[in-house]
Amino acid sequence: MARSSIWSGMLTFVLVSIPVNLVPAVRPRRTSFHLLHKTDHARLRRQMFCPADRTYVHPEHILNGYPVDGDQFVVVHDEEYSALEPKRSQAIEIEAFVDFKQINPVYYDRPYYLVPKKGGEKPYHLLHESMKKTGRAGVSRLVIHDRQYLVAVWPLERTLGLMMLHFAQTVRPADQFVPERVAAHSETVSNMIRVMKSMKADYRPEKYTDDYTVGLLELLDQKAKKGQVVTVPQTEEEEEPEETQSEQDLIAALEESLAHARG
Repeated sequence: MARSSIWSGMLTFVLVSIPVNLVPAVRPRRTSFHLLHKTDHARLRRQMFCPADRTYVHPEHILNGYPVDGDQFVVVHDEEYSALEPKRSQAIEIEAFVDFKQINPVYYDRPYYLVPKKGGEKPYHLLHESMKKTGRAGVSRLVIHDRQYLVAVWPLERTLGLMMLHFAQTVRPADQFVPERVAAHSETVSNMIRVMKSMKADYRPEKYTDDYTVGLLELLDQKAKKGQVVTVPQTEEEEEPEETQSEQDLIAALEESLAHARG
């Protein structure tokens, strides 16, 4: 479980701390391909080309430029990025418990599971049960790989889920796309409701499949079994930089947290 986690730390609110791992809830959907040279099947490398000098540019000579007006750009250097980067989160600190029905699904981004680490099972399940009974979600902010996310923690059937949310600034208001509301005749609405009721069913996610991906994987499997494969010649690879990445007395902590909240 820990091997598949993308983050490990504490889930906290007031004085309660629960050690957890953050695990992706969905598998990558896209099928990954590598680009090969048609003549010798060698793996191709992407290079940056400068049309002014008509030369290929090494990564250490590349800058980031933000367009401001026509052909004018603001250049941002690595050290300037570093000064602005948020520090990696050691904990998911819940700032507030909100009614999770108030979170519009348009804000949903990516789902994860929050699973307890050894020693944190008891407070984890207590929090899970409490959140289920109250219908509340914990809102927090989390920094992973130098990027800050808005997140909501809420109870699923047997575990805690974490949904990464879009910040309000990135969500387009629906009003700019929805046409002016037109009044519908009550009889027409009633007929549509009857049709909808006739099509009523329980939602079973396993009933719906991604036919394209299934078909593509079957094609790849058939071609591999028939020996329709090519051998990629070994070439000298360029070096790439490596990516940089107690249970408390629960009852006492809860009592102290309650006293703190009341105060």
